[in-house]
Amino acid sequence: MHGVITHFLCDRNQLSREEIRQATGYGLEDVAAVMRALATIAEGVDISFRTRPMLSDVADEMVLEAALNGQAEAIVTHNVKDFRPALGLGMTVITPGEIVRRLNT
Repeated sequence: MHGVITHFLCDRNQLSREEIRQATGYGLEDVAAVMRALATIAEGVDISFRTRPMLSDVADEMVLEAALNGQAEAIVTHNVKDFRPALGLGMTVITPGEIVRRLNT
């Protein structure tokens, strides 16, 4: 499945937070391993068209445009409701839990 990885450094910082690591049971080495794996598969995307304004959050707009321009199969986010307008463009929007379930089947 092709996806869009955005806000890479922000994700690393979030995953490294003590309360997140305690909740997941992962250590800093685990976080580093996940980030290395993501960096290995990440691809840059040239933005050749824009869809703005469609969503209520500018950061979400950038994610949507990267996903559409990169021909991603899905946007994986906990923020599914804010991406509902993207469904009209044929974009699949799913939660991290759902992607894990799909990948494990």
